[in-house]
Amino acid sequence: MKTLELEEYFEAKALVDEESLHEPTKYLFLTLAGELGGKVLDLGCGSGMMLRRLLRWGVPRSAVFIGVDSDPGVADPFEHSFSAFFGHVQANREENGIELAAPGGVRIVLRTQDAEDFLRQEDRYEVITCCSFFDLVNVYSILPLAYERLSPDGCVYFVSNFGGETYFEPVISRELDDRVVRLYHDSMRRRNLALGIPGGEYCSGRKLAPIWQGCGGQVVSLGSSDWVVYPGHGEYRRGQRYLLQSILSFLADSLRGHPEYDPEEIDFWIQERRAQLENGELIFVAHNLDFLGTK
Repeated sequence: MKTLELEEYFEAKALVDEESLHEPTKYLFLTLAGELGGKVLDLGCGSGMMLRRLLRWGVPRSAVFIGVDSDPGVADPFEHSFSAFFGHVQANREENGIELAAPGGVRIVLRTQDAEDFLRQEDRYEVITCCSFFDLVNVYSILPLAYERLSPDGCVYFVSNFGGETYFEPVISRELDDRVVRLYHDSMRRRNLALGIPGGEYCSGRKLAPIWQGCGGQVVSLGSSDWVVYPGHGEYRRGQRYLLQSILSFLADSLRGHPEYDPEEIDFWIQERRAQLENGELIFVAHNLDFLGTK
């Protein structure tokens, strides 16, 4: 994606994410985080939407906010995002990221490097967060590293972790709909197998609690944060239409390399779904889970 497209996607996704958060888990997180200072780390930070969310919620601004993302292309959206949020920031570009000084003495840092490599550095964080991150990485190796880097009195808050279920409505053909979703999920598994993730695991929402417990951690809360995107009275709320357009494009791109890919069949399905979107009919549901843990 180009920078402006990437920013628009991040903004649209953030709106749906925030509407979908599991409120009891969010409340418990804010209760725990409100007593903490020190360093806050966001994994797979993108343009910094999760960090902005924490600042808006009042996570202590005396903290240093650090975002890590393996894509150097997020640097511009990251700076633009916080410039818009604060009105003005002083930016210092570095070889592997950017450091922002914001009003009120708030310090925000972006590091553009692999999250697993970053977590192998000897440092401690009072709060570690992420949004839709663990489905794209090896949760079996990165989550134990996050446990090691967490301060003894700290907490982790991981939101929008995929739980393995996707729905599109209205029905085109139940058989075709089921096949497309099955291939879509299988494309996630194949992608993660190629990344060396055991079993091609892509349903991280189901794995966070048992892996965290296996590290010695405590599960404070685990709750549903499903995306439910629908047109109210034929109209989508701000950002939803663009997000659905992006999801359909991602799905089409991911299926093209699948061994069971049938161009005529999949193209027909995508065209029908895009027509439903244009007519204000398309409904999309993805099952996600939010997780809150301590040591």
